Amino acid sequence: MEVSNLYEKDFYVWTQENVRLMRERKFSELDIENIAEEIEAMGKRDKRELISRLAVLLTHLLKWQYQADFRSKSWKSALVTHRVEIERLLKDSPGLKHGLNDRTELDFPKKSGIFQSVSQSELRPNSVRFGIFLLLFYAIAA
Repeated sequence: MEVSNLYEKDFYVWTQENVRLMRERKFSELDIENIAEEIEAMGKRDKRELISRLAVLLTHLLKWQYQADFRSKSWKSALVTHRVEIERLLKDSPGLKHGLNDRTELDFPKKSGIFQSVSQSELRPNSVRFGIFLLLFYAIAA
């Protein structure tokens, strides 16, 4: 069976077959198009994870700041956990930093948990935007 046909039928077998072909240096037999798509998807997955973790961290920081009466050990634990995971992601994939600068913003829709946290606070934005470096600086300082 041709390797590219395996991609749709059995992803695991497809990966193992492509690894075998690479190690045997049979490059002309590789499923290059699907390999390229998978590598691209891996990079996008890491970027999505970083943005997701930043969003969760921001939510907890906002709650910490504006809902001080409800602070708990679990919120503090979540802050630490997400900071550590963000650091791990940036250490494992330093290239993710290249897309982040002081003008990079996280923009969250009105239905997001972050928007809800802000709207429950004294802030009243139409949309919630935060600079990445401001967020990371505040996350370290909190």
